[in-house]
Amino acid sequence: MKALLFLATCSCLATAGFSQDNNYSLPTGQNVTKITILGSPHRETVELKKGQLYEAINQAKPDLILFELDSSLFEKDFRFPKSLLNYFEVVVVDSFIKNHPLIQVRPFDIEKRNQFFIKNHYFEEESLLFSALDHLYRMDSLTLENKIIYEAYLKLSEVLNHFSESSLYAMNLPAVDALAAAKMKWYHGYYSKLINTTPTLIPYYSHFVLDSTFWINRNNVMAEHIINFSQLYPGKNIVIITGHYHRYYLRELLLPQQAKYHFMIREFYD
Repeated sequence: MKALLFLATCSCLATAGFSQDNNYSLPTGQNVTKITILGSPHRETVELKKGQLYEAINQAKPDLILFELDSSLFEKDFRFPKSLLNYFEVVVVDSFIKNHPLIQVRPFDIEKRNQFFIKNHYFEEESLLFSALDHLYRMDSLTLENKIIYEAYLKLSEVLNHFSESSLYAMNLPAVDALAAAKMKWYHGYYSKLINTTPTLIPYYSHFVLDSTFWINRNNVMAEHIINFSQLYPGKNIVIITGHYHRYYLRELLLPQQAKYHFMIREFYD
């Protein structure tokens, strides 16, 4: 089983075409902005406690923390509202800035993110799609090709879920970025055909298109915001707190821009 899982994962990684970090030009001279992307599972796990995330932020010595929220979810002075103070990363960052009052926190997510989710019944539709797909799979009602597509997705999810429960160091390794890229690119690349060739799933196709379009647009906007902040904070250290599924996408967008915009992507463990 482990051998099959390993082979399926390798196949998906090759299909995803995940790019290597060492192909990009780095900035030269002074006032290079340093950017650290900290991927998180958005919750505390057995191997990831608040203290570990706090220490990782501290190691990066931030002048600015960019947080995966849009501006509507912050107070006017960029403080976290009380309604969010029970969330994992919010608690950690709120504690950190209270201990380091000169450090600024800013949102970098796409605007009206939550309104989009609510308006489109996003999570309800997502749950219905995957429940229907899982039912068809368990009833052995998928075509052979669609069964292969779904099983490959399940295998990638299984491996990636393992790292979602692991240490912050492991979760932020380039190899895990490659797994996240493989899973998401497999989904957005192959589920269109799976859904359109399965009559029971066709009603969910509009959700799939909406999901894929928003995923691309959201990550592009997040990267644009990061670049804009890098220009506003030349020579400073910027730490980005985001879900670790976004990390690969942000790195793919930002790494080629390092020389042009005079910033450098680094890791907290370097």
